Amino acid sequence: EALVVARDHLERLRTTTYRTSTVQQNVTAAALAQAILLDAGLASADWVIEDELNDVVFPWAWFEPVSHREALRLVAEAAMAVVYCDRDGRIRIGASAVVLPDEETGPWYLQGGSFPAETTVQPVFGIGPDDYFAPLRAPSRQDQVANEIVVTARPVAPAGSPEEVYRSSSPITVPAGQIVTVTAQYQHPPVKDATASLDSPPPDVSIVGARYYAWGAEVDLENTGGADEDVTLVVTGTRLVAQAGERVVVADPTSQELYGRIVFEFPENHLIQTRAQAQTIAQALLASFKDPRRDIELEWRGNPALELGDVVSVVTDMVRDRRSNYVVVRQELEWAGYLRARMTGRRVTS
Repeated sequence: EALVVARDHLERLRTTTYRTSTVQQNVTAAALAQAILLDAGLASADWVIEDELNDVVFPWAWFEPVSHREALRLVAEAAMAVVYCDRDGRIRIGASAVVLPDEETGPWYLQGGSFPAETTVQPVFGIGPDDYFAPLRAPSRQDQVANEIVVTARPVAPAGSPEEVYRSSSPITVPAGQIVTVTAQYQHPPVKDATASLDSPPPDVSIVGARYYAWGAEVDLENTGGADEDVTLVVTGTRLVAQAGERVVVADPTSQELYGRIVFEFPENHLIQTRAQAQTIAQALLASFKDPRRDIELEWRGNPALELGDVVSVVTDMVRDRRSNYVVVRQELEWAGYLRARMTGRRVTS
C-alpha cells in the first residue's frame, strides 16, 4: 500500500517568502506577477500570464516580506484577475469578469457571481438531461447580495528629498577579519533609491556589498583589521508617502428597494491607487452582486476535459428545452469503476 501526497505550485508558494521586492513605478500586473514567480524559483514553463494583465498598470508597486502566494493574491485582487493551477500543473493568471474577496479562499479562485448581462460567451460543452442525475439544485444566494460597493484608492507619492530611514539603535560589532551581514528594516517603508553608509567608521571597516529592497536593506560590513570594531549603520532614501485616500461608492437603487441597503467594502489593497482602478472594481462587483446569485449544483457523468472557467450549457427545463450557460468553478471527479462528477457553476446569462 502506498500513500502519495501531492502539492501544486500555489501550495508551495504559501511556504516561501517574497523578500526581494523593490519599489517600481508604472509597472504592469503581468510584470509584477512574473517577478513574484521568478523570485519563487519557478521557470517560465511553470506559468501562463494572459495578455490582458499588461493593460493593468500600477503607479507604484512594492511588497513587504510576505509569502509569494500572498503577493500573487494582492496582484490578482487589484487587477481583477483569477489565479489557479491548470491540469498541466502550470499557474494560470488571467483577467476575470468579477472577483469576490474571501478571507478563506481569496478572490482568485473564480470567486464571484453571475457575469454582467452584456457579457457574451460561447459554451464549450453541453449537458443534457441524460447526462446528469436529477434533481438539479439552483440555490438562490440571498446572503451574498451586495448593492452598494465601496472601494478605496490610496495614492502614494515620493517625499520631496532623501532622508534618513534607518540608523542602528546600538553599535554593530564587526569581528576582526570577518564579514558581517546586517539587515536594516526601515522605520517607514516603502523606500526607494536607498544608500547605506557608516557614521564615522574606523579605517578598517567598510561596506563591501548591499541589497536594497522596499522594506529594508541587507548590508555587508567587512573588518580587515586585527581587532573587533563597533560601527553605526545609516541608510538614507526617498520614502513613498501616502496621499489622501479617495472612496469610490457605487450603488443600485432598484436592488436596494428589493433587498434593502447591503454594503460591501472592498478590502484595502495598497496596489489600488487611482480612482479609475477603484471605479472599475466597484462597477464590476456591483453588476455581479446586486441580484441574488443563481448557482447550479449537479451530479453528472463528468468530463475530465472541462477546466475551471469553461462555460457549459445545461438543460435546466426538460419540458421547454430551456438552457442556461454556467461558468465551471468547481468540479470533483470520482472513479469507482465508472466516472461520476459533482460540478458547481456560476450563472452567465439571465
